[in-house]
Amino acid sequence: MNVPANLLPHLSGRVLIATHATPDGDAVGSALGLAALVDALGGRSQVVFPKLPGVFDYLRPGHDIVERVDAASAFDAVFIVDCGSAAQVADGVASLPAAPVLAVIDHHRTREPFGQVEWVDATASATGVLIGELAMAAGVTLTPAIARPLWCAILTDTGSFRYSSTDGRTLRVGALMLEAGADPWEAAQSIYESFEPERQRLLGLCLGTLDVRCDGRVASMHITREMADAVGATMDQSSGFINYARSIAGVEIAFLVRQDEEIADLWRVAFRSRGTHPVDAVAARFAQGDAAALPLPDASLDAIVCGFALRNFTALPPVFAELVRVLAPGGRIALLDVDRPPSRVVAAGHSFYFDRVVPRIGGWLSDRAAYAYLPRSTSYLPPEAELLAWLRERVWPLEAAHTDDTLRVATRLAAAELLAGGTTTVLTMETVHGTDAVCEALVPTGLRAIVGKCLMDADGDQPARLRQSAQAGINETLALH
Repeated sequence: MNVPANLLPHLSGRVLIATHATPDGDAVGSALGLAALVDALGGRSQVVFPKLPGVFDYLRPGHDIVERVDAASAFDAVFIVDCGSAAQVADGVASLPAAPVLAVIDHHRTREPFGQVEWVDATASATGVLIGELAMAAGVTLTPAIARPLWCAILTDTGSFRYSSTDGRTLRVGALMLEAGADPWEAAQSIYESFEPERQRLLGLCLGTLDVRCDGRVASMHITREMADAVGATMDQSSGFINYARSIAGVEIAFLVRQDEEIADLWRVAFRSRGTHPVDAVAARFAQGDAAALPLPDASLDAIVCGFALRNFTALPPVFAELVRVLAPGGRIALLDVDRPPSRVVAAGHSFYFDRVVPRIGGWLSDRAAYAYLPRSTSYLPPEAELLAWLRERVWPLEAAHTDDTLRVATRLAAAELLAGGTTTVLTMETVHGTDAVCEALVPTGLRAIVGKCLMDADGDQPARLRQSAQAGINETLALH
């Protein structure tokens, strides 16, 4: 065991424990096992689960579990377990940076450090193994309260001890949990053999979406809220579905795309492999965070795309400032949204269509609640003049800095990244000038593209590089094609 000594002093006070937003068996078991350890050391624990999956309800008794904590500063220490980045921490933990001590215990290889004190061991088969070793280092007597959740953590993250990550260390810690009172049958029955009929019906619908590609090496499935509603199930009942895709002979990588329970436009993706591919590295390329505090370094993005989301931001200036912060020099920002027409006559027709017709059609075809919210959401958009002011101050200077040479370089880099990711065809709109340079750079790449130029309809106060009369723009567009 190589347990960091600086973790132990923080276990005996008022301790808040949390994990990632969609907790699995390792996350739940590690959090509750650590809570029992804190209590055994004379501390007082509280665990945050915005939504605890029902299969783990058997571990709930005896723990102080809440759905949300608004002041992390009220605790002596905050422990985050089985979580690879701050962006993945459950939404129920607010003011995380205000925590007096932020400690992280994790076993994932691909991650972004975010704790003041961190114990990360990628050789451990489960975070539950680390919590078990922490308990032994603390010198406490292992009790069923500690052993039962840690057995759950180890059992689920090793595939019932079937995965290649299962090693002697795993079995030694598991044996100690058994001797301390963990009940294998209780865990197996609760986690794997106590499913509701609704869950099994949802599984049937999910299996119906199975798609196997790449010569049988990649399998995918998806679940929508409509599917869950049709059988009276909830999205959290889909835990473990992805393993059915991975269990197909010849499949090396499986992924499950699942619509969020509450946010219709949010989709979560789970990856699994047989150990032959580092899918954790793929997952690490996707981050979820606050748009006004993105978990990204300065100048780290070449392009930012935001579609129909501006209306959902409560304050636009901080979001705009954050977009500019993470955008690399020469990068581009594309924003698409709907606004109310300024003309009263046009606005009347727009309101009738957008407020009455669209919600009915959308509700019939898709999510009724989401389309009922859609018309109301546009009322949060700022006036057109305010958005134009942001374009003038923040976006246009960056776009105008491009020359034909920088456009050629940017095009070649973008084409290389697209082709490396498997994309062979694109539809793209370029800036006001230099579209011919982009086309020249695209030809030798072999990338198939439909390219158009930007027609800038403004009042003349944009940078010189972005100025062009409407007629000149139309003539150039026709000449390009």
